[in-house]
Amino acid sequence: MQGQDVCWTLVILFILVMIVVSPILGQGCPQRCECVSKLKTVSCNNKRLSALPEAIPSDTRILDLSGNKLRWVEHGDLVLEPNAFSSLQNLQSLSLRGNQLKLVPMGAFSRLTNLTSLDLSGNKIVILLDFTFQDLKSLKNLEVGDNDLVYIEGAFQSVNTLETVRLDGNPLACDCRLLWILQRRKTLNFDSAPPVCTTPVEVQGRALSAFSDSALFEHFTCQKPKIHLTMPTVAFLLPPSVSHFFLLNVESLCLTLCTPVTPHCDISVSFGIRLKLNHHMDMRLSQQENSA
Repeated sequence: MQGQDVCWTLVILFILVMIVVSPILGQGCPQRCECVSKLKTVSCNNKRLSALPEAIPSDTRILDLSGNKLRWVEHGDLVLEPNAFSSLQNLQSLSLRGNQLKLVPMGAFSRLTNLTSLDLSGNKIVILLDFTFQDLKSLKNLEVGDNDLVYIEGAFQSVNTLETVRLDGNPLACDCRLLWILQRRKTLNFDSAPPVCTTPVEVQGRALSAFSDSALFEHFTCQKPKIHLTMPTVAFLLPPSVSHFFLLNVESLCLTLCTPVTPHCDISVSFGIRLKLNHHMDMRLSQQENSA
């Protein structure tokens, strides 16, 4: 009987040990990374990683992936994809500083509703897509400095929790696309490194925090794009049996019907042409009501 009691005691102890140890084994540290289980921290910085490490514990709160070679697309190989961190819903701090990111895909930060700090600085990001951070409902600190950003417009829509933003070190064009941040400059903290205008020339070198309220709509405006066409008039020649030809004025986008009887070509038609370039040319035109 005593032998049986000892046996059952060992079995119970083994089960208890497995209950305690199995979560630890299941939440192991990724290869080439360092983990502190008590702090729920995973550090994989400066490991020359070109892809996200596998087996990151799902209860991780702090993840450091700085100083690696993570990128968006390289030779068709997706290494930072949408939902890349969706299994880490307890994540509070994420650092991707000093990688090779040029673009952050839509949905890369989906389901990270507890994330309060995000560091994307020191990459090669040229644009932040609209609603890039829309899933980050708790985001307070954002670093996107030292990238190649010219403007930031719709990326911060629906993000109203921001307290600190680092934008310095970007070639910012100070026009209407940065007006949103100027309007929030009194509530945002630039962490003692206010972003500086690179263009246009008249405000080059000026910090965003240096503009007065009255100067916002004077400098931070956008002009409508203009198209300058300098191509000459083009003549469409029809077969010899036809005594008409057409002139296309590229600058005014106006197609004119010309005949020997009307050498001044004062009949304007709309710019709707269907061409068949085989043995003959078929043009279908619709006449305008005026020559505007």
